[in-house]
Amino acid sequence: MQSISTPFHDNQAGIFALVRGNSQRFLSAQIGDRSFTSASINSTDSYNDITAFRVTQSSNGNTKSDYVIVACSNEGNADIFLASNPGQVDSNDLGSMSSCVSIAAKPEDYTNGIAMKAYIAGNSRLGEITFSVNLFDNSGFDVTAFNSSVSVIPEGSAVEIRAVAGIENLFNDIYPHYAIQGSTNQIKRRTSSTTSSEIYKSTSNPLTGSLGKANLTDLILIPDNGLFMVGEDQGLAALYHEQFGGVLSSMTKFSGDGSRCIDALAWDGSQLWCHDGTSEGRLIRFTPPEAPAS
Repeated sequence: MQSISTPFHDNQAGIFALVRGNSQRFLSAQIGDRSFTSASINSTDSYNDITAFRVTQSSNGNTKSDYVIVACSNEGNADIFLASNPGQVDSNDLGSMSSCVSIAAKPEDYTNGIAMKAYIAGNSRLGEITFSVNLFDNSGFDVTAFNSSVSVIPEGSAVEIRAVAGIENLFNDIYPHYAIQGSTNQIKRRTSSTTSSEIYKSTSNPLTGSLGKANLTDLILIPDNGLFMVGEDQGLAALYHEQFGGVLSSMTKFSGDGSRCIDALAWDGSQLWCHDGTSEGRLIRFTPPEAPAS
């Protein structure tokens, strides 16, 4: 599984996944289902990550609800489609971002489908997209007012971002956290449009506990608990995060269910979900462990 997403402000408890193999498939389910529904996506783009929004709109006495999925592509596009119809895709060029590797919705209530926002990351660039959708368009679905803002992160053109976490409005932070792939394992926080601060750096892989590079692929922030992460190595780790105290640089590697996690991670407001590294194509759901404060 390439990516998992559970939308904020979703009282229907939907969960979505992206599978990449010989073919690219979009998976959807309600929490409690025993299996996913699988569908083809009508796009030639190769997706690296997805994020989902729950949208409900009314017009002339009628109400429609659906999930809006935004996919981040190798080709540097943000492709938008409905969970109910992956066959109708609206593709949007991200300009100077030649490849989009990670996307994270800002955790706000976008139920009306207006001015939805997400952070995007790829190569040495970090950006933000804003867009609106109309579920009552004559064609069945329309994306309006799509805008993207992309900038080079302060480290320069040689840096590769592997994962981004959208944290705005969960804490006092108003910029995202992101992981960097390089000679050392780093997690940083953007502090302005041109600056960043380092919150973690180590020559050890936080997922394995041994020396070496960690290819982190997903970051999830759980309020007043921790910034949780998974990667290409099996395992789950977190940095303690306190609402008014910021992030502590001490990393915790977890045992239990989390030790089986790999590739993709999501949080539904009460439970963590991850791809089971011991059973391909299966998800694990478990209560988030506590990230210790010291």
